[in-house]
Amino acid sequence: MQFKEKIENIFRENKLPYDWWMEGNDVLHVTVEDGDWKHDHIRLKYILANFYILPIDRLITKENDDDTFSAEYFFKDFSVENKK
Repeated sequence: MQFKEKIENIFRENKLPYDWWMEGNDVLHVTVEDGDWKHDHIRLKYILANFYILPIDRLITKENDDDTFSAEYFFKDFSVENKK
């Protein structure tokens, strides 16, 4: 399964509402706008980590007063199936 197809399935099955796009065939960009640190940011990373898709960088784009912030994440697929 291609990385992009894998991401489409994960986002659909987990009802992840975030914008995402691919940089080439191996880097996933995900934008979380005004997301709660636990219910949005950690949940996104937790779900993707279950598939060995791990963050390689993060750019905070907006800090808010409460427990929310906006960020762009960069992920790579470190699963064994991706290495074939």
